[in-house]
Amino acid sequence: MTRGTASEIGMTTQIYEYLLEKIQSCEYPPGEEINEKTLMEDTGFGRTPLREALHALQRDGLVEIFPRKGMRISPITTSGINEIFQLRLLIEPEIVERYAPLYPRLALMDFADRFDQMTAENLQDHYALDLDFHTFLMQITQNQRLISVHREIMIHTQRLSRHAVKPGAAQLEQDRPEHLAIINALLAGDPPRARQALISHINQSLVTALRALHGITIDEQPTAG
Repeated sequence: MTRGTASEIGMTTQIYEYLLEKIQSCEYPPGEEINEKTLMEDTGFGRTPLREALHALQRDGLVEIFPRKGMRISPITTSGINEIFQLRLLIEPEIVERYAPLYPRLALMDFADRFDQMTAENLQDHYALDLDFHTFLMQITQNQRLISVHREIMIHTQRLSRHAVKPGAAQLEQDRPEHLAIINALLAGDPPRARQALISHINQSLVTALRALHGITIDEQPTAG
């Protein structure tokens, strides 16, 4: 985001967070065309902070802007999915194995209880718990740059999940043991097993995501409007 007064920066941040939630929740679905005028009319946002927020979302890979043509919410593509999960495989298992002894047992046990109690009735709780857990795994590093990069990755993961992967009872029964395997390995003081459990979970999530996208029309063409 560009420099400006504190109030301008605050407004841009507020608009960014508002649009981010709309995109992440797929209220603005992948590939949907958007324009400044409609957004201004619908929300009351000013042109300058709205434009700044849209450019920030473009830098995050969530909005595509085509000069003199229009804008759209970035589509979900097979290559994009592979890139997201490749990054997760490079980052998460390494961190979990290296920092395994430092994870608080009480926090791990709390996550285990939450996964045990999860039901298919509330999808939002499922998304939130998954995000909370994987964020927790990274926060142990206290490396703010790493945490920020991982947050961007998880934003894309969450958008994909809400768009294509609709967790019902069957999906939860797959996710639950995968997460519990990671937690149990950490509780047992077995970093290599925790690493392998996380690798297996991420790989299975990739397979699930690609299968879920099969049959969904994905526009790979760089045009809009």
